[in-house]
Amino acid sequence: MAETVLVVEDDDRVRVMITTILQKLGHQTIEATNAWQALAALQRPIDLVILDMRMPYDISGNDLIGTLKELGSQVPVVVFSGWTEDLDDDLPSFVRAVLSKPVRVEKFVETVNAALGPRAAVN
Repeated sequence: MAETVLVVEDDDRVRVMITTILQKLGHQTIEATNAWQALAALQRPIDLVILDMRMPYDISGNDLIGTLKELGSQVPVVVFSGWTEDLDDDLPSFVRAVLSKPVRVEKFVETVNAALGPRAAVN
């Protein structure tokens, strides 16, 4: 069964690129352009979240990570942002990796597979 990956990214071009890569790897994708949409999408089963840091509506990726921590979420998160210096110093264990934009496709795929664990080994 394909893993479901939530892509939280406000830049349309970057979001399309990420979802295209993930779909070519056989993953199902759900897109969110802000943290509010991400929280709504997280009401269903999600295997991995790809998360940008700076997003519209005054709710950052850091805020979303804090909310997920408060909710007791264990959904793996990969932060993928040009603003990684905005991250809190003490990240919860469900944040599996931090990638700075830009990144090579091979490194992105490697990071996604590692965050998904053994389920992604077939990709």
